[in-house]
Amino acid sequence: MPRRQWILSAFFVAFVALKLTEGLVRLESWPLTHNPMFSGYIPRNVVPHHITLQGSRGGPWFDLEPSSFNLTRDEFVRLLYFDLANLSSNCGRLGRLFNASRRPGTHHLSALRARVEPIPRPGVTRAPPEQMVPCALEPSG
Repeated sequence: MPRRQWILSAFFVAFVALKLTEGLVRLESWPLTHNPMFSGYIPRNVVPHHITLQGSRGGPWFDLEPSSFNLTRDEFVRLLYFDLANLSSNCGRLGRLFNASRRPGTHHLSALRARVEPIPRPGVTRAPPEQMVPCALEPSG
């Protein structure tokens, strides 16, 4: 058998062995990385939510995407979603960074708020209402 076929055969055998090992050992992350394969368990009494940041320049409110803050969706979620108790200060910090990255007097946010929308779950009869959380654009203390 030519050398090329040996190399390809070894690669396929190693790949299949790796996949079987993942299944048998029940790994929670991909080999050689830290990316989770499965999302964590969310208890039935916890209502998931979706957060949208809305800004104003003294006029109507408009939605701000994670890219507006030079963040990926994962970075945005990590900053805001897991600490709802400090949402006002965390989104305010993002607003201050947004304003600091713009030239003085152009496109600065005069107000910022976080819109927290609950995501209904099957079997949960009463979801909390939508909330608007004002973001602290001025540093506290």
